[in-house]
Amino acid sequence: MNSRKSLAMVLAVSLVVLVLPAAVMAASVSAECAYTDTDVVCEVYVDTASVELRSGGVRLTYTPGDLTVNSAEINDAAWFFGAGGSDYATPNAIDTSVPGIVDLVVGKLDTTATSAGVTGARVLIGRVTFDRNNANLPVIAANLARGGEPFVSFVNATSGAPLDGTTFNTIVAERGDANADGNFDVADYIAVRNNVGSTNFPPYIDCNADGNVDVADYICIRNKM
Repeated sequence: MNSRKSLAMVLAVSLVVLVLPAAVMAASVSAECAYTDTDVVCEVYVDTASVELRSGGVRLTYTPGDLTVNSAEINDAAWFFGAGGSDYATPNAIDTSVPGIVDLVVGKLDTTATSAGVTGARVLIGRVTFDRNNANLPVIAANLARGGEPFVSFVNATSGAPLDGTTFNTIVAERGDANADGNFDVADYIAVRNNVGSTNFPPYIDCNADGNVDVADYICIRNKM
């Protein structure tokens, strides 16, 4: 093989390597659910640190006989259509019409900065609360909502292109099982300590469900041991 052909091959491989990162840009979605004897609270977050999002959609599936949707809400502070607020009809939608399915569909168009999307780590999409109908452990899973045409679940705000390879992770743990390992032990104290004062924590760390992570959660965990 002559040197001119060798150089061409090296350049071609280099171009492929350079293009790949843009092709694999994707959002990472996590559904974090905390249960008690009577209810389950699921908070859905998206990590968009590497890309700005124009829209998104998450579907939570559950067992209708075990759970009933009590309420669902979307984080309108991050997802809105207007000048940083609710100036126009919201593009957000919640669909609980089919038993066993909750769809959270969100979008953002800031009329003062139309090219800006939603970006950052652990951006809250929304929160769903279920009532428990029996003692069965809750089974909940997150995935794309309404994927495919004419709706694309996660869209890049800059290019308008859909993001391939969006990943989903679901954690369901009892309140107070702060590290979600299925046990109540000293490791949960450590998880609470690492989140004291935080405003962005998984709901199962908040053992007493008061919206804060503090010494009261240590006591709550101790009482569960």
